[in-house]
Amino acid sequence: MRGEKPQKRSLNSISWKRADQFAGVYDVYAKKLWRHIYLRTSRQEETNDLVAEVFLKTWEYLKSGKSINNIQAFLYRSAHNSIVDWYRSRNKVVELQTSLEEGEYDDLMIQEDSTERILLSVSARMNVEKVLRQIPENERNLLIMRFIDELEIKEIANVLGKTTGAVSVGIHRALKLFEQNLKTNETK
Repeated sequence: MRGEKPQKRSLNSISWKRADQFAGVYDVYAKKLWRHIYLRTSRQEETNDLVAEVFLKTWEYLKSGKSINNIQAFLYRSAHNSIVDWYRSRNKVVELQTSLEEGEYDDLMIQEDSTERILLSVSARMNVEKVLRQIPENERNLLIMRFIDELEIKEIANVLGKTTGAVSVGIHRALKLFEQNLKTNETK
């Protein structure tokens, strides 16, 4: 959540020599990464495996003596790569199937203008899945990272290897597309 930023920053400066310090990283990011991955795989078992894989690879990376400047960006980039590998290994078409209508994501926090607040509205939850499916994968991923995973624009840029300007423009365009599709679905 946005209120955890100071804790995230302090995790980035840990010496990474002790397992209990890494456990703190796990405590802060495991649930968020699980949600991030689940929104892309829609499969609990695979999500559990991918989250474990992300943390295992991160632990091995750190134990090899390498350092990480931004642990959050590193974890999300690793998760992104694991998801891509998972889809490639299964030769699947990317499809978002969320359980938003079941209320599994009650902790979503969105504090932007009215378009973003629609994502949180209980009455709109059932439409969110449908609308997100109508948006191309790249735009959908930007919206999920920004408004569900609550990553800052700079963090999304680090994860995707893009400039902050490109990410900002992409989010703006994705929001416009989301808003158009939402209005179209409301009139049906």
